[in-house]
Amino acid sequence: MNDAESAVLLNLVRGLPPRAARALAGHAGSPSQVFHLSAGEMVRAAGISMEKAGEVLSAPTALARELDEEMALAQSSGAEIVTLNHPLYPGILLESSDPPPVLYCKGRLELLGRPSVAVVGTRRATDYGLAAAEAFSKELAAAGVTVVSGLAAGIDSAAHRAALDGPGGTLAVLGGGLARVYPRENVRLAEKIGERGLLVSEFSMSRGPERHHFPRRNRIIAGLSLGVLVAEAPEISGAMITARLAAEEGREVFALPGPYRSQRSAGPHRLIREGASLVRSVDDILKEIFSLLNRFHPGVMIHLAGPAGPAGGAGAPAAFAPEEAAVLEGLDHAPVHIDRIASRSRMGPGEISRALLELEMKGAVRAMPGKMYART
Repeated sequence: MNDAESAVLLNLVRGLPPRAARALAGHAGSPSQVFHLSAGEMVRAAGISMEKAGEVLSAPTALARELDEEMALAQSSGAEIVTLNHPLYPGILLESSDPPPVLYCKGRLELLGRPSVAVVGTRRATDYGLAAAEAFSKELAAAGVTVVSGLAAGIDSAAHRAALDGPGGTLAVLGGGLARVYPRENVRLAEKIGERGLLVSEFSMSRGPERHHFPRRNRIIAGLSLGVLVAEAPEISGAMITARLAAEEGREVFALPGPYRSQRSAGPHRLIREGASLVRSVDDILKEIFSLLNRFHPGVMIHLAGPAGPAGGAGAPAAFAPEEAAVLEGLDHAPVHIDRIASRSRMGPGEISRALLELEMKGAVRAMPGKMYART
């Protein structure tokens, strides 16, 4: 076996932590040399049990068929296997505290080397959270920053969709194998990302999602990113774990404030109290990541978005008529009743209705039940 096949084989040994696999390869000199170690050497080098060492030693025989199937499935699926010594392995992830020994990748491999920012949050997002995730992700991708998230429902999905066609693109880190996309409702989205963005997983191709996989996925999201934006999340959530992991890695942590009574904004509010950067525009993020950009991606340029735009909230673009701009100024990402909009803009019902219709057609406003409207 070559080193890539040996790394994949180690990855197939159930219950062998990534740290242990790296320690074994480091002690042996390469993944292929691991299987020439004695059980005692494995125990001393990686801190694993004698039983687990026996499983590793027997893997070339016991898992030979599974390895062949794994390599064949990766090839037929168009997946690239990127190991620690692969030239495309992301340097920023390699410098994290727990880099995965194997990455299964499908799509635009060059995104592994692009500057990235994670946009994460709750699966049960509000319209406010979804609109914010979409706006920030779209502008990040437009600035040349790859948007990283976890392909979950809610905020993650909104972030991926908004960034998919931007210059920066999007990268999804899965909590299972590339052949077992989860949740099932995102299978089509995953296909699009595999075609126009990048899918990444440390788990074997057919490995299903398991509860303990998601904290492991979150460490990769944090490790790949210059910073993490928590758009909307409860205080106890996977998004908050990702933010904590990012802080531990010395990456930037950003939080979007929301309605003060919303439990889904409790996570970002806590992060702000603890020192995370409060963001109101994409430029708030881009300016903060410049030092890390120069460290991990020297010579790579990103572009400030400027004060206007959906996430900036600093005024309406010139393409809007005066009455449309006046209505837009009275809106926020949180839903507002049409009567409140009228009182803010001091316009008549007919003018308000026409302006809202034009704004909705331009994609600047989202209409909701009960005569409620929100800025997108």
